[in-house]
Amino acid sequence: MRWLFRGVLALVMMVALAATGHVLVGAYGPRPDLAARQSLTDALESEIESGAAVTAQQEFPEGEFFSHVLTGISQARLGGADNLDRARAHLAALQEPAVLARFGEGLVPEHGVFALGWSLQLAVDIARASGTSSDVAVAVGLASRVSAALERYDSPYLPSYPGQFWPCDTVVAVAGLVAALELPGLADPDQERWLTATWRWLDTVRARQTADGILLPHRVDAAGEVLEGPRGSSQAIIQTFWPIIDPADATTWDAFVSAFVTREAGLVGVREHPRGVDGQGDVDSGPLVAGVSLSASAVALGAAIANGDAALADSLAGEAEVFGLPSRLGPRRYALGLAPIGEAFLAFSWSRAPQRPTVPSRAPLPAWPLWWGSGLVVAGVAAYGLSRTRRSPHAPVEQSRDA
Repeated sequence: MRWLFRGVLALVMMVALAATGHVLVGAYGPRPDLAARQSLTDALESEIESGAAVTAQQEFPEGEFFSHVLTGISQARLGGADNLDRARAHLAALQEPAVLARFGEGLVPEHGVFALGWSLQLAVDIARASGTSSDVAVAVGLASRVSAALERYDSPYLPSYPGQFWPCDTVVAVAGLVAALELPGLADPDQERWLTATWRWLDTVRARQTADGILLPHRVDAAGEVLEGPRGSSQAIIQTFWPIIDPADATTWDAFVSAFVTREAGLVGVREHPRGVDGQGDVDSGPLVAGVSLSASAVALGAAIANGDAALADSLAGEAEVFGLPSRLGPRRYALGLAPIGEAFLAFSWSRAPQRPTVPSRAPLPAWPLWWGSGLVVAGVAAYGLSRTRRSPHAPVEQSRDA
């Protein structure tokens, strides 16, 4: 049986060395370039054509919507005729009656701010990339609906569903409105109306921040009163778009990092509940690992890029490259392509652009030596075991003595 034991030791040594090399490349190697991002969005497009968006809808309430909008935004930001055609098709899919009906009717805005805000984000990215009058007109129409809703509603937080108010969805919509101000050929009345609506909204939110805290709540009632305090899954989205709304305000990012960014088992991630608060995961956060939300951590990559926190962005990117097991041959996939919606969030995060200058990071760093060092230790122990079990080439010989 010695040969079997030696085979197991050899296998353990090779696996440990391969894992160590994988950690080193993922942690310290190059990040995905434009070609890798294009490959990932191409793979996502193929998945959606094969029904991945419909499957995602069965897993959580916004699955189909997010599949289309995140892939479309990533494509629009990559640019090029083919990508823009695909992005336009995704925007059209978002406006299908069957898709919008899931968000309810009779709201301000119609079908809720979640669907409108994310649609506006995609439309603005398409219009900025193409510059065509038809794409600009689509974006202007959606932006005008956001502006009108902000003007009509007393609370700064518009409804996402009937009777349900999630501040992060309004932040996405307002950020889209601000981005739309840079569209070419915008009429002066539109620009003035949108600016007025944005500043009124921001003043109202700042007044509430004074009472409720720097970080916006996760859920509120119709009057804007807090029902549930800040959570990582919604904060990651808020922090991604907040620098567009208020580039000069870095206090919210500092507060987010202090309250939610943590290091567990040598890895950096985003907690779903603030530090010191224990809570359960749900459909928004996904499963929690030591209190960390994997989905919030993936979105926080884009938030770190937008806020100029290059060190945190690199940490989260490295962890995605190590534990996402990206394919480096053929189409770019993560997690063997088993979680397309997770890949869509990752592609969306990679599409972000810095909105602020690079800032010193307050976030902890991954303890990468703990991970690759552990691999070397395991490989060393296996190698030592092999050396101890090696058969001697000569059997021991007893020398006889003459009496």
